[in-house]
Amino acid sequence: MKIRAYYSLILLFFVGACAEKADEGSVIRNVGAAEFKVLVDKGEGQLVDLRTPDEFASGYIEGASLINIYSPDFRDQLSMLDRETPVYIYCRSGNRSANSIYIFEEMGFREIVNLRDGILEWTEMGFGLVQ
Repeated sequence: MKIRAYYSLILLFFVGACAEKADEGSVIRNVGAAEFKVLVDKGEGQLVDLRTPDEFASGYIEGASLINIYSPDFRDQLSMLDRETPVYIYCRSGNRSANSIYIFEEMGFREIVNLRDGILEWTEMGFGLVQ
Protein backbone atom coordinates (compact mmCIF):
# COMPACT_ATOMS: atom_id res chain seq x y z
CA MET A 1 0.00 0.00 0.00
CA LYS A 2 2.83 2.39 0.86
CA ILE A 3 4.48 1.66 -2.48
CA ARG A 4 1.29 2.51 -4.35
CA ALA A 5 1.01 5.82 -2.44
CA TYR A 6 4.67 6.57 -3.18
CA TYR A 7 4.18 6.01 -6.91
CA SER A 8 1.01 8.10 -6.86
CA LEU A 9 2.93 11.01 -5.33
CA ILE A 10 5.65 10.71 -7.96
CA LEU A 11 3.05 10.63 -10.72
CA LEU A 12 1.31 13.72 -9.31
CA PHE A 13 4.65 15.53 -9.14
CA PHE A 14 5.42 14.84 -12.79
CA VAL A 15 1.92 15.69 -13.98
CA GLY A 16 2.07 18.97 -12.06
CA ALA A 17 5.49 19.79 -13.47
CA CYS A 18 4.30 19.13 -17.02
CA ALA A 19 1.17 21.23 -16.57
CA GLU A 20 3.25 24.14 -15.28
CA LYS A 21 5.56 23.91 -18.31
CA ALA A 22 2.58 23.92 -20.68
CA ASP A 23 1.29 27.15 -19.11
CA GLU A 24 4.66 28.85 -19.71
CA GLY A 25 4.94 27.78 -23.36
CA SER A 26 3.47 29.00 -26.58
CA VAL A 27 -0.01 28.26 -27.84
CA ILE A 28 0.32 26.75 -31.30
CA ARG A 29 -2.63 26.14 -33.59
CA ASN A 30 -2.68 24.67 -37.08
CA VAL A 31 -5.96 25.66 -38.68
CA GLY A 32 -7.71 25.43 -42.01
CA ALA A 33 -8.39 28.39 -44.28
CA ALA A 34 -11.94 29.05 -43.03
CA GLU A 35 -10.87 29.38 -39.40
CA PHE A 36 -7.73 31.30 -40.37
CA LYS A 37 -9.88 33.82 -42.26
CA VAL A 38 -12.16 34.34 -39.26
CA LEU A 39 -9.14 34.98 -37.03
CA VAL A 40 -7.43 37.30 -39.52
CA ASP A 41 -10.64 39.24 -40.12
CA LYS A 42 -10.89 40.01 -36.40
CA GLY A 43 -7.73 42.09 -36.81
CA GLU A 44 -6.34 41.14 -33.42
CA GLY A 45 -3.07 39.64 -34.62
CA GLN A 46 -0.05 40.08 -36.84
CA LEU A 47 -0.34 38.46 -40.27
CA VAL A 48 2.97 37.25 -41.70
CA ASP A 49 3.60 35.83 -45.17
CA LEU A 50 6.72 33.65 -45.05
CA ARG A 51 7.12 33.22 -48.81
CA THR A 52 9.68 34.74 -51.13
CA PRO A 53 9.28 38.27 -52.55
CA ASP A 54 8.37 36.83 -55.97
CA GLU A 55 5.64 34.65 -54.45
CA PHE A 56 4.38 37.60 -52.41
CA ALA A 57 4.21 39.77 -55.56
CA SER A 58 1.95 37.18 -57.19
CA GLY A 59 -0.71 37.77 -54.51
CA TYR A 60 -0.96 37.83 -50.73
CA ILE A 61 -3.59 37.92 -48.01
CA GLU A 62 -4.68 41.48 -47.31
CA GLY A 63 -2.82 42.99 -44.36
CA ALA A 64 0.10 40.58 -44.52
CA SER A 65 3.68 41.61 -43.98
CA LEU A 66 6.35 39.77 -45.93
CA ILE A 67 9.12 38.14 -43.92
CA ASN A 68 10.96 35.82 -46.30
CA ILE A 69 11.83 32.64 -44.41
CA TYR A 70 14.92 32.24 -46.61
CA SER A 71 16.24 35.71 -45.80
CA PRO A 72 19.56 35.77 -43.89
CA ASP A 73 18.04 38.26 -41.44
CA PHE A 74 14.82 36.26 -40.92
CA ARG A 75 15.21 36.16 -37.13
CA ASP A 76 16.06 39.87 -37.00
CA GLN A 77 12.84 40.67 -38.87
CA LEU A 78 10.83 38.44 -36.54
CA SER A 79 12.34 40.21 -33.54
CA MET A 80 10.56 43.40 -34.64
CA LEU A 81 7.16 41.75 -34.13
CA ASP A 82 5.25 41.89 -30.84
CA ARG A 83 5.70 38.55 -29.08
CA GLU A 84 2.59 39.05 -26.94
CA THR A 85 0.22 39.61 -29.88
CA PRO A 86 -0.97 36.52 -31.79
CA VAL A 87 0.96 35.93 -35.00
CA TYR A 88 -0.80 34.36 -37.98
CA ILE A 89 1.63 32.74 -40.40
CA TYR A 90 1.33 31.20 -43.82
CA CYS A 91 3.30 30.16 -46.87
CA ARG A 92 2.36 28.48 -50.15
CA SER A 93 1.44 24.98 -48.96
CA GLY A 94 1.92 25.08 -45.20
CA ASN A 95 5.31 23.33 -45.09
CA ARG A 96 7.58 26.33 -44.54
CA SER A 97 5.25 27.91 -42.01
CA ALA A 98 4.87 24.62 -40.10
CA ASN A 99 8.65 24.21 -40.05
CA SER A 100 9.13 27.77 -38.81
CA ILE A 101 6.92 27.34 -35.75
CA TYR A 102 9.86 26.23 -33.60
CA ILE A 103 11.67 29.50 -34.42
CA PHE A 104 8.67 31.57 -33.33
CA GLU A 105 8.42 29.45 -30.20
CA GLU A 106 12.12 29.74 -29.47
CA MET A 107 11.90 33.52 -29.83
CA GLY A 108 9.14 33.70 -27.23
CA PHE A 109 6.00 34.27 -29.29
CA ARG A 110 3.01 33.46 -27.08
CA GLU A 111 0.41 32.52 -29.73
CA ILE A 112 1.21 31.15 -33.18
CA VAL A 113 -1.52 30.28 -35.66
CA ASN A 114 -0.43 28.47 -38.82
CA LEU A 115 -2.51 28.24 -42.00
CA ARG A 116 -2.19 24.47 -42.24
CA ASP A 117 -2.40 24.06 -46.03
CA GLY A 118 -1.11 27.48 -46.94
CA ILE A 119 -2.30 30.02 -49.43
CA LEU A 120 -3.19 27.17 -51.80
CA GLU A 121 -6.10 26.20 -49.54
CA TRP A 122 -6.94 29.88 -49.00
CA THR A 123 -7.48 30.41 -52.73
CA GLU A 124 -9.22 27.02 -53.17
CA MET A 125 -11.78 28.21 -50.62
CA GLY A 126 -12.39 31.27 -52.79
CA PHE A 127 -10.80 33.76 -50.44
CA GLY A 128 -9.23 36.70 -52.21
CA LEU A 129 -5.69 37.92 -52.54
CA VAL A 130 -4.20 41.36 -52.98
CA GLN A 131 -2.28 41.59 -56.24
